[in-house]
Amino acid sequence: MIEGVIDILAMLPAFALGWIVVRLLARLGWWLEIPLGAGLGAAISSVLFFLLTWIGAANRGSLLATEGVMIAIGAALIYVLM
Repeated sequence: MIEGVIDILAMLPAFALGWIVVRLLARLGWWLEIPLGAGLGAAISSVLFFLLTWIGAANRGSLLATEGVMIAIGAALIYVLM
């Protein structure tokens, strides 16, 4: 039970990043933005982890840092563009 909660909490930054990307690309209803954002966020997080592994810098901190920077950029774009 607690492991599932920890897994979901660990994926929240990826889900937020995916939602921001979907929100920037297309204005859909929330019933579409949330699931599409969750799937896209997981995909982006997987690609980031692969790239960080490829360059030899993969750990949880580096993944969260890169996701955090991307979330900040996306949030700024939403603020400016919308």
